[in-house]
Amino acid sequence: MAPERVERLWQRGVRLGRSLRRPLVLAECVPGGTSTAQAVLTALGLPVADLVSGSALHPPMQLKRRLVEAGLQRAALGPDPSPQAILAAVGDPFQAVATGLLLGAMESGQPVMLAGGSQMLAVLALALRALPRAERSALTAEVILGTTAWLAAESLAGRPALADLVTRLERALAVEILALHSGLRFHTSRHQAWRDYERGYVKEGVGAGALALLAQLRGCSLELLRRDCDQALDALQRL
Repeated sequence: MAPERVERLWQRGVRLGRSLRRPLVLAECVPGGTSTAQAVLTALGLPVADLVSGSALHPPMQLKRRLVEAGLQRAALGPDPSPQAILAAVGDPFQAVATGLLLGAMESGQPVMLAGGSQMLAVLALALRALPRAERSALTAEVILGTTAWLAAESLAGRPALADLVTRLERALAVEILALHSGLRFHTSRHQAWRDYERGYVKEGVGAGALALLAQLRGCSLELLRRDCDQALDALQRL
């Protein structure tokens, strides 16, 4: 993206964040979003090529690694690039808006639940890097990462990928990040489509994990959530 576009999107996000008057769940669904997340995190100096997955059962890890390496080599960002420069080189439009929104929400004092995994951690990392070190804990105090049980349980090369990614981000930026996952599972669903989640065919849900988590926190049982999901798919199939 052109630097001017990044700045416009960033400032639009800041204005959205400043205008918040209640807590926000921020979710996304960007094609290729895990690749831009990997590129952004790598540009920030984090070794994450072995920890960023994708929506496929067998994500093309080597292809993504080569793509990120080629993009960063072409960008020639130099030492300690700014978040805006990274976004212009290898980011995506959503990341620019969402980063600004987090910074604006910090000013309005409204908490934000980031619904997702590596893509949302990339946004959080950009926002943290844009702040002075002394102010970073004020942001993480108002941010929670909420995700699905499937993404939280995913193992890459025998390691818990998302948990390791959170830990690396905490160490690199000297912060503590609260990350929670819903307990919703579909082992007992009568629908094959839902049971395929358990097999790893789908790990992302456009905010589904965070919304299920909020429902749990408000007293909704996991059995009721699973039953409602089955009923929703019944209705969809009747259409």
